[in-house]
Amino acid sequence: MDQNAGQSQRNIRAQQAAVTGNLAGVEERVQETVEGLKSTVHSAMEGFKQIQETVDGAKSAVDEILESVKGTVNEMVEHVKPTADLLDYGQQNPWLLMGSAILIGYLLGSLARENTSVR
Repeated sequence: MDQNAGQSQRNIRAQQAAVTGNLAGVEERVQETVEGLKSTVHSAMEGFKQIQETVDGAKSAVDEILESVKGTVNEMVEHVKPTADLLDYGQQNPWLLMGSAILIGYLLGSLARENTSVR
């Protein structure tokens, strides 16, 4: 029986050593998995930061374009406004506009007649 008891104790110690070795292997694999996960999360965060910077840059560029377009439209409105005002004035005072056109036509015709008679 002593021999069986000694053999049993050796078997138990061998199983304990095997379990301890397996636990060390499992712990090492878990640690590798955790480190890999940390690295992946870090890489993802860096990617998100780059995407955010790109989005911010694009937003800034769009804002600049919008400001430029707004400025151009305002300039165009300022340039067209006198013409629109003249058309509005013409609609409000058609006889004055027609009389001015006739007077200018008469003056140009008189100047043209003088030029042809001098030659």
